[in-house]
Amino acid sequence: MEQYRLYEEMPLGDRLIIGETNKCTICNQDFKYTFTKWRFPETPEGLYEVKMKTEHPACRSLVIKIDKLKDEILNLEFELFRKQYN
Repeated sequence: MEQYRLYEEMPLGDRLIIGETNKCTICNQDFKYTFTKWRFPETPEGLYEVKMKTEHPACRSLVIKIDKLKDEILNLEFELFRKQYN
């Protein structure tokens, strides 16, 4: 039933430093980076997937919304192109 297992939040420590690790990468306001470590049950021991959270959820949702709107505009432009050449 369990497809993956969440392990402990990894402390920042000396593992990885990318510029300032206490600023959101989108809005540049205060945000403490978090590192979540995942391991799938069928994965060999010692291999993990690490996800870095470097931005506020609200900032990330705005970027996702912008990307969706760009895709929608691209699809509309393609529809217009198809109408012109049919």
